[in-house]
Amino acid sequence: GTVSMPVGILWGVLMAFLVTVIGASVVSYIIEKEMISENTMGYTVMVLLIVSSYLGARASYRKIRNLRLPVCVLTSGAYLALLMCLTILFFEGKFTGVGVTALLVLCGGILAALPGKGPGRVGKRRNFKRPTR
Repeated sequence: GTVSMPVGILWGVLMAFLVTVIGASVVSYIIEKEMISENTMGYTVMVLLIVSSYLGARASYRKIRNLRLPVCVLTSGAYLALLMCLTILFFEGKFTGVGVTALLVLCGGILAALPGKGPGRVGKRRNFKRPTR
């Protein structure tokens, strides 16, 4: 069923964070095994931020099932706020590349907000009755 907006947004932020942690772990493992070079790490992290934000925003919208654009943008904003809090905690507030991070995270949220087949409407055709004369 549907949930309230704060609960749905919290769910989306948690999903985005989980995708980020798992993705970062996979990337570090791949770099450690020298399957890809460290030079590609920046681009990989950029893609990871967009994908995490996108999946988190989609997850929250699927929970809330209402107000697609505000829900997706608020979820990506909350996810960005979480990333900023973690930056303060672990990197002593050294905000390098925050503008790029913010842009990527918000792009992921806006991508999730683009109209498409919403939850529960995958592949179903709607038959419209034509007026008979």
